[in-house]
Amino acid sequence: MHDWPFPGEEISDSTKYTKQLEAIKIKYSRRIDRFRKLKQYLGKVFFFRSFWFQEGNHLNSRQAQNLKDVLDRYFPYLNFTLVIINYTDSNSPVINGINGVVEFKIRREYNLHDWQVMCHTLLNSNVNQ
Repeated sequence: MHDWPFPGEEISDSTKYTKQLEAIKIKYSRRIDRFRKLKQYLGKVFFFRSFWFQEGNHLNSRQAQNLKDVLDRYFPYLNFTLVIINYTDSNSPVINGINGVVEFKIRREYNLHDWQVMCHTLLNSNVNQ
C-alpha cells in the first residue's frame, strides 16, 4: 500500500505513473532476489512477522506454525528464527512451544524499551544459536 504511486493524488500523468511503477518493480525484484539467495547463506537469519496496519489483528500459534513450516520447506538448511511481534493490547494468546519461533509483545506507544529488550534478547540469548 505504501508503495502505490501518487498517494492521495489522481493518476493522470502516464509518464510519471509508468516511472513510479518501474521503480516499484525494481525495488521488489531486488528484495525477492535477496530472499531467494538466503538458500545459500551460512549465517543466522531472523524473519520478522507482525500486524502493524490494523488494530486488533495479531498472529496466532496456528498462523505462526504455518509460516514456520513454509519457511522450513523453502529453506531446509537455513539457520533461522521466526520472530512474531504482537501488540500487548491485542489480547492474543501467547505463542510458545514452536521450535524456532519466538514471540514478543510490544506496546503501541512508548515502545522503545520493548524494542530494546527484543533486540537484546535476540542478539544475546540462545534464541540465535
